[in-house]
Amino acid sequence: MRFGDGPAITVHVVSLTETGALTLSRMVEAGLPRETGGVIHVYTTPALRPPLRRRMAAERLSWIESGDHGAVHLDLGAYYIHDVLDGAPSAEGANPPISTRKEPRLGKRPARLKGGSGVCAEAMILWWLIAQRRPQALPPLTQTTLAEASGVTAGLAFRVLHRLEDLGALVPHRVGKRTSSWSIDNVERILQTWVDEDREPMRVSRAYVYARHGGEMRKKLAGLSDAVDTWALGGVAAANQYAPTLTADPMPTIWIPDHDTAAAAAKAIGGEIVTEGANIVFWQVPKDPWMTFCITADPAAPHGAPQHVRSGHRPPDARVLRSRTTRLHGLMNDMLRTSPDSAAPHPLPVTSPARALHQALQDGSGRSEDVALALSEHLGITHG
Repeated sequence: MRFGDGPAITVHVVSLTETGALTLSRMVEAGLPRETGGVIHVYTTPALRPPLRRRMAAERLSWIESGDHGAVHLDLGAYYIHDVLDGAPSAEGANPPISTRKEPRLGKRPARLKGGSGVCAEAMILWWLIAQRRPQALPPLTQTTLAEASGVTAGLAFRVLHRLEDLGALVPHRVGKRTSSWSIDNVERILQTWVDEDREPMRVSRAYVYARHGGEMRKKLAGLSDAVDTWALGGVAAANQYAPTLTADPMPTIWIPDHDTAAAAAKAIGGEIVTEGANIVFWQVPKDPWMTFCITADPAAPHGAPQHVRSGHRPPDARVLRSRTTRLHGLMNDMLRTSPDSAAPHPLPVTSPARALHQALQDGSGRSEDVALALSEHLGITHG
């Protein structure tokens, strides 16, 4: 089965319509299988009472109740459908309509904008930024293109799109009853929701590296490439790179891969991990979402201008995905070359402008608000 342009799901329909409610309850308690060999079971059942529905939903079972009074509940990974038909019995035993919708609603399970969902938000903000400069350059924003650009599953992209549509940030474009694509109507709402929800704890390591001034520190940071495959300037320091605001360089905050050690990174640039007196901070987080749109610098280019986007967190079909995202990443690259950081005397690998703004807004220390406001204005995003 398939909905719209989403992925195909294989299901096996198992009839339990002749099974009594008590027997079915005991079957669920004993462990009614959700799937076998990757094929998801969809059970047809008699009308169920709300407590049994809740128990089956908690076990992530999928079922369709028979008759005119009942529920449809499909938890199929990429698709999530829940609808109660008119007149279904309520939890208290009354019989008022719980839902008057005639058709199930897709994407009802909320997708909080953190981790992979946060990368989707980052991609859409970048999508919007590119569209401001080159309106016809991008393909339509669809479940497929968002999944490919973000390196996430189609199911996750689907839930994020519908979540943001419900929040009024996206406008759907439909052909009949099918949504063919979305347009970004309120980028500020995407950003603010991402800032509010993507607060997963990170591993923070503080280090001291001897450097007489910011320029010397930037030169030393180049040595990080000897210890880690990928790294990037993040937080307020990255935001200040895009929209220079502070007269003195803020303390560098450096993202490094989750599987590397901060001690090795510090040693590579002549430093060590300390508990006080730090002048550099290393950040790490599971699955490295910051890496997806990390802008790396090519030392051979004039002033080391950003040359490509290194995509980090990817599903198994990375080669196919990389070829499909080349266009989007190339357009991002063109946009970033016109940013103030391209003229910096010692440019550094840096997180995307969207993620830099996101982290500056979350920081809340010192003059981070000033830096966030400057970058917001630079990008044309109203915030506050």
